[in-house]
Amino acid sequence: MGLPVFSLEEVRQKYPDFSIYLTLHDVNKPQVIGFLLESGITKEQILNYIPVEKYRGCPYIEDLFIFRSDSIVWCCSDFNKCKSPVIKTEKNVAKNVNNFISLRNKIIKELKNSESIPVFSKSCAGCPEIVEKYYKTERKISFVNYTGFSGCQFKCSYCVEIKVPQVNLTDFCETFEFLKEHNYLDKKVWVTLSAGEIAVDPNRDKVIETIKGYNVSIFSNGGIFYDKIEHLLAADSKNSICVSVDAGTRETFKKIKGVDKFNEVRKNLKLYSRSGNGNVVLKYIILDGINDNDADIEGFIELCKETGVRRARVARDSTFKGNYKERTINAVVDLLRKMRENNIVNDTVVGYDSLRDIFNKTDYDRIMERLDRI
Repeated sequence: MGLPVFSLEEVRQKYPDFSIYLTLHDVNKPQVIGFLLESGITKEQILNYIPVEKYRGCPYIEDLFIFRSDSIVWCCSDFNKCKSPVIKTEKNVAKNVNNFISLRNKIIKELKNSESIPVFSKSCAGCPEIVEKYYKTERKISFVNYTGFSGCQFKCSYCVEIKVPQVNLTDFCETFEFLKEHNYLDKKVWVTLSAGEIAVDPNRDKVIETIKGYNVSIFSNGGIFYDKIEHLLAADSKNSICVSVDAGTRETFKKIKGVDKFNEVRKNLKLYSRSGNGNVVLKYIILDGINDNDADIEGFIELCKETGVRRARVARDSTFKGNYKERTINAVVDLLRKMRENNIVNDTVVGYDSLRDIFNKTDYDRIMERLDRI
């Protein structure tokens, strides 16, 4: 864009009476504010300063509220490597939320004041997210994720949610309203709807109305077009929908998804993409011996191009144990390479660093070693 970039020292020399306005998301502000304070910048110089404190903690415990079918949690337990603290839910919304806040505060206090992992936070033992860094002094929930299973018309081969009880989405709406009314939410809270299919839920309109005005990420199978999702995508480029296609051919799609809806999904992707905001994302969960072939990878790239989708995610099958075969690792590398060649952004994180979390260390190293040779 042709804008000058100055180091902090250069700013001090050129503009001695300078002030700073931070434009990054509130979740990332504490680290930058901490760096600036350590560098001699006063809080009065930071126009949108928020109080911060440095201690050992966890960003997920600090910021997340994940609503499941029968519980509230903070994270995915380091991709199921350990066990996240859990609040078992009852029909009493106030009790559920109050129990969540109480346990959150106890865990934060223990992480702050003890070198070992004590009783309330022992389930977090070994998690790499527990680190010493800057956190906001005023604790607000920045991310609300709904991951409860509310029903789905697909029968994906890797889905584990179909085995859990269905939850009425009105329970989520009541909980979200309670969080708003009692000032537990950050001003820029981000809402994620995943697990199950919002487009087939009878309470879908109420859910969309409840989260109106907040940025939202929706995970969908794309089998049914829902006009209110399109309205969200058109209203704000930060809103998004992620459709897990996992295939590039009709035959493989049917095998994985349990339904013959590949062409319907293709049509709906075109409809969701027509706003031009670039906020439709396709996901490819790599499945050993099923979609790790040239035809599906080529077809997936063509599907992205045909539907106007410029963002994609590559993910590991969470139910798969052990290391992937050479063929599957090569397929992941080939898919990432073809995405790059066709200007399809790896959406999870800029670059490939996100693969470190999604794949185990052995497979991650194998993928990166091959990518470095390209």
